[in-house]
Amino acid sequence: MDEVIPGLWVGDLPSAKETEALKAHNIYSILTAMRGRVTIHETFIRHQILLDDTEEADILVHFIPAITFIQAELDKGRGVLVHCQAGMSRSVTIVAAYLMYTQMLDTESALNIIRKARPNIDPNPGFLVQLEIFHKAAYKISRKDKSTRMFYMERAVEEVMNGDGSLPETDMFAKYPRTPSDSAPATPGGGPRRRIRCKMCRQELATREHMLDHGQLGAPTPAAATPVTSRHPSISMATRPRLGSLVSTRPRRPSGLADTLAMSALDTNEPPPPQEDTPDGVKRSVSDGPPQRPRLRPLISGVADLTMSQLSMSALETEDDSGPEDAPSDEQRSTTTFQAAARLGRRLSDAVFASPPAETSPQAEESPTTHFSSSEDIAAQLFANPKLAAIRNPMMTPLTPMQGPPKQFPISPPILANPKCSGYFVEPMKWMEPFLESGQLAGKIVCPNKKCGAKLGNYDWAGMCCGCKEWVTPGFCINRSKVDEVV
Repeated sequence: MDEVIPGLWVGDLPSAKETEALKAHNIYSILTAMRGRVTIHETFIRHQILLDDTEEADILVHFIPAITFIQAELDKGRGVLVHCQAGMSRSVTIVAAYLMYTQMLDTESALNIIRKARPNIDPNPGFLVQLEIFHKAAYKISRKDKSTRMFYMERAVEEVMNGDGSLPETDMFAKYPRTPSDSAPATPGGGPRRRIRCKMCRQELATREHMLDHGQLGAPTPAAATPVTSRHPSISMATRPRLGSLVSTRPRRPSGLADTLAMSALDTNEPPPPQEDTPDGVKRSVSDGPPQRPRLRPLISGVADLTMSQLSMSALETEDDSGPEDAPSDEQRSTTTFQAAARLGRRLSDAVFASPPAETSPQAEESPTTHFSSSEDIAAQLFANPKLAAIRNPMMTPLTPMQGPPKQFPISPPILANPKCSGYFVEPMKWMEPFLESGQLAGKIVCPNKKCGAKLGNYDWAGMCCGCKEWVTPGFCINRSKVDEVV
């Protein structure tokens, strides 16, 4: 026997029977990792694991009980000997699992520590695989971890294919959704995720975590969201009519100050570009280049040409310049105010997108130009206008800018990304026990809701070919037409 760390020893069967040598090294607890009757002196604390040294043996399920026993004895100040027949495979695997658990090591690091004390070690390949699973599962044996479930699913397939037709062990099958009698959280952990449910009764069946990886999935849980294409294609920019052409071809004459403002803001006084004759006989401008989108006047510059005095007085008054004796009545003035405000609102939407004029009018030079730093300033100035106050709803409040960046919601990509896939291939689950207990190699998958019982798909332990030409084993396929995929 050899001491791996202080108090923890690994050895063979004969070393476990040398009572005097054990007591000399302060060893009073013995963990036996082998089958058969092993005679140990009654003065020692004993714990035996019935285990064969084969690749098919399940040593994973013994890790936590063995680690608990070793740690409890070491805490009491008693040395522990872990032994098997030769002290090379089973006992070494148990000690490696203890080192991994207590020191947060990977498999190779734990084995290297043992090799320094006992160079001649040789765990069988099946045990090495289970040590890797133990490491991936964060040193926990639970059906919450998918790698652990996949290990026991493969064992279940072998039991069904090579067994006597009895129901395989289902303790490590995924349990979802959670039932009121469950004392542990549902498998896997909580949180919003995509899941499938029966179309008939809306009974939840499985989540993305329970899907078997093949052509339609890629990674078990995609890190980046894939955009979902819309069923209603929008008009592309190549076919959409340009805004400038719509505005410039409008056959309307200016009628009133508001229309004059809109048309003057849309028209430009720039001279036409020089043209030259080309060999094909077509006159083209010298500045012709790749087609460009017409310039759009920024939102704030279209309104900046208006002074607040013009906006409040001239733009809202009628075109009639009659004297005081021909002044309209209060009712006529109110009607005219409404019409002028409506025309102003229609024209402002056209004015703010037009190209800036080449020359500045004398009237604009005489009066100072009002500059707006943002669209919120425009809204505040319009709200404070006395003429607009007459037609504004008393309950209206000025617009306030949104505080902070817009809230971003995570996009969950669909589970079935390949349209050729037959359906959702899931791992065997606890709710399938009623139709799996017959021991048949193949059969129908039915809804676990007893009031529903709708057929959801088919299963075949030997495997099934998906519509995307991928072979999935075991083949538990839920047809996509029978379920809804929700978040």
